[in-house]
Amino acid sequence: MNLDRPLLARILRLGTPVVLGTISATTMGLIDMAMVGRLGPAYLAAVGLATNLFSTVVRTTLALGQAAQTLTARRVGESREAAVGEVVDVALTLGVVVGVAITVLMALAAGPAMGLLAHQPELARLGAGYIIWRAPEALFLMLLFVYRGFFEGIGRTAVPALVGVVTMLCNVALNWCLIYGKLGMPRMEARGAGLASALATLIGALLLALLARSAGLRQRFDLRLRPSLKAAILRPLWRVAWPGALRTFLVILSFTLFLAIIERLGTVQLAASNGVILILSFSFMPAIGVGTAVATLVGQSLGRHDVAAARRTGWHGVLVSVAFMGIMGVLFLSAPRPCLRLFTNDPEILDVGVPVLRLMGLVQMFDATGLTLAGAIGGAGHTRLVMLADVGSAYLLFLPLTWLIALRLHHGLMGAWLAAMIWFFVFAVLMVLAWARGGWARVRV
Repeated sequence: MNLDRPLLARILRLGTPVVLGTISATTMGLIDMAMVGRLGPAYLAAVGLATNLFSTVVRTTLALGQAAQTLTARRVGESREAAVGEVVDVALTLGVVVGVAITVLMALAAGPAMGLLAHQPELARLGAGYIIWRAPEALFLMLLFVYRGFFEGIGRTAVPALVGVVTMLCNVALNWCLIYGKLGMPRMEARGAGLASALATLIGALLLALLARSAGLRQRFDLRLRPSLKAAILRPLWRVAWPGALRTFLVILSFTLFLAIIERLGTVQLAASNGVILILSFSFMPAIGVGTAVATLVGQSLGRHDVAAARRTGWHGVLVSVAFMGIMGVLFLSAPRPCLRLFTNDPEILDVGVPVLRLMGLVQMFDATGLTLAGAIGGAGHTRLVMLADVGSAYLLFLPLTWLIALRLHHGLMGAWLAAMIWFFVFAVLMVLAWARGGWARVRV
């Protein structure tokens, strides 16, 4: 493959803002935990449990934004920019319907769900209050993700990235006011953290909506805010969105089950694994950003019926991701202890976590390949293939291997993470084979 330097530059230009925006979103969660944690260990534990529960459900809403990005990019490539407005209208309408349903469901189920997760009544009470006040964020996230998908689909990835930074800063300020009762605001403690997150996300969604409706974009893409569930748009939008939503939910659930197996090995092993997962969530960001950029370029190329350009974009995206995540791999191999010290100073946890993080350093380039090509295949609209590969390898390989190697064969924590390493490798191989075969090029959206 001959290197296309302008294509590499374009992937970097589109992908870098996505990485920065993802870092902002992740940092926002860490800041939430740090600010609530000042109230005491019970608040930290309760909000930690509640945040995991909330994320398991709400992160599935990201799939609607990714579907909007796919359809938008395809229509831009087809030189049908005026048809983008219909995509946004249908996605927003569907987002409101689903977002309201999730909001009501989470508000009603918060108490019983936290009661199942937390054995201590005080933790269940604090966590339920946090979820109830944060529940409207499900609706606001739907709207935010749709507009983010629009901007990413037309190639303006810097806009949602900048809005993500503003949203993070708003969340910090609102946390300070609502958690601690500053500037005349009521002291709401854990409930305040939930409300602050919801309000910050609402601000982000409104900012993106205003920017999308600027005169030039509104006219160019015919953005009129017309409630619509037009079947000709709804069918492909739903066909692209539901596999992504199911994949997100089941993969997050697989990690929850993975940690449940590790919990049987001991508290220290579980704490070390949580630290490693947190570090990995940052190392994945370059591949996620590049995957988003590649998804846009692949969609636009297929819209122009240029399959060769789409294929070339996928392979070049892999090169960029491997370069960035390869650096992370070297860091994990050479300096795992300093990396873990960012999250804990407990010597026992550090001793247990260091070899695990080193092991994960070996898999960074494989993971870069899998995540990037998953983004490329999703950009082509073949999200069902990605879902089947990821969920199938998770539940037929990863979790059974974790149980077998860690518990039955008594290889403990390193055995569990070896199973994770095998999962990442197998998923990468499946994505390479799928991209090379080219079936994604025949998907119609």
